[in-house]
Amino acid sequence: MNKRLQDYINNLFSQVPNSTYAQELKEEMLTNLSDRYEDLLREGKSKEEAFIIVTSSIGDIRELLSGLDESAVIITTKDIEKRRRKSALITSFAVMLYILGGTVLICSSFFGAENLGLILLLIMVTVATGMLVYDQCSKPAVLKDESHPERVRMTSEEKRKNELESIVSSILWTSIVAIYLLLGFMGDLWSYSWIIFIIGAALQNIVHLVFKLKEK
Repeated sequence: MNKRLQDYINNLFSQVPNSTYAQELKEEMLTNLSDRYEDLLREGKSKEEAFIIVTSSIGDIRELLSGLDESAVIITTKDIEKRRRKSALITSFAVMLYILGGTVLICSSFFGAENLGLILLLIMVTVATGMLVYDQCSKPAVLKDESHPERVRMTSEEKRKNELESIVSSILWTSIVAIYLLLGFMGDLWSYSWIIFIIGAALQNIVHLVFKLKEK
């Protein structure tokens, strides 16, 4: 492999964010350009001529990275797995807050501190709902490239679906909180109304599943 050509490619990629996709593209380019370089030498070109011809055909490396979709975002499987763990932790903590809020309210009633219990419950519900909405709004919808299992690209279409799912999720959780408060204040069902948040978590999973099925 031509050392000068290899150094040229390395210099091109020196300012490109490191990712599996960038590394694959770099190796693929180096192999193809090396083959082209050798072909030109066999055709009678000098080393300098062959190098100039090969390098002039490369173009802008950033265009190569996002050329298939102007709004493409490169995400590795490591990024996805990290995001999944974060999402699972947020969801688990939010559900725990919902259950804990109901428990606090019930326990406070035994000590004649219903108002304090209600305030704590509302704080926990607000925090938990905010966490779930944040989790959904910040969660990327990704499309796996089957031919390159370590590469995932999020296109403008996936971004649009992700934004739509976030809007639906926000409406869902806002409605759940509203129903919860109505059941509590108007029906005095604080001891049982917290169950609606478990139902909400199930509905959230259904919403996510529906959007995933639409991608296929």
